Amino acid sequence: MAMTGEVQRPAGSRMQTLARVVPVAVLVVIGIRIAWPYALLPQEMKEAKTIQSAHYAIQQALFAYAMGSGGPDRQFPAGRTSNEAMRQLFIAHLIDDERLFEFKGLGRPAHKPDGEKGSDADGYAAALSPGECVVSYNPGLNLDKSDPATPLVWYETQAPSGMHYLICAHVAGNVQIYRSKTGKFPDPTHDDGREVLSPQNGVDPLRVLHPEVPEQR
Repeated sequence: MAMTGEVQRPAGSRMQTLARVVPVAVLVVIGIRIAWPYALLPQEMKEAKTIQSAHYAIQQALFAYAMGSGGPDRQFPAGRTSNEAMRQLFIAHLIDDERLFEFKGLGRPAHKPDGEKGSDADGYAAALSPGECVVSYNPGLNLDKSDPATPLVWYETQAPSGMHYLICAHVAGNVQIYRSKTGKFPDPTHDDGREVLSPQNGVDPLRVLHPEVPEQR
């Protein structure tokens, strides 16, 4: 009988090989699907830190506004929306470039202010038009009486990895980056289960000023 060089393996042997290979392949695929979002986290943290830096600049402008407002209660700016409140920083000549509010990354498209801000004559009416400001703002606070740990201005989003981010500037202190898989942000400085943006921390959800959005056409 001629030899062909091909080794004939019993069918049972091939089945045993498949039984070993297929589970491994499945585990590899599952591992890739699990690991892929987390591979994005280092880049997301870089983007979060960039937004953190912008928040710090906004926080400092708010401090300067409150310190220059006079009186025993050094109030932060007021408004009907966060756009209006932040516009007061332009009126006070503490911010002169809308690009400070152009937050990039973390899964949201870049919000591009058009660069038109107006002037003293019109009260900077064009500054931070609807869609050009994405921060939320806690109104009615002041430097003299408010708890330094009270959240003042913040930005919340969900990134491509599925991770939720909260970048929050408080009345005083550092601007913090909070991360969560669930969208809830427990306050690490308390052990009573409260969240960062909670009434216990001085955030009344009925009073929070949210960004204006463009009208739907």
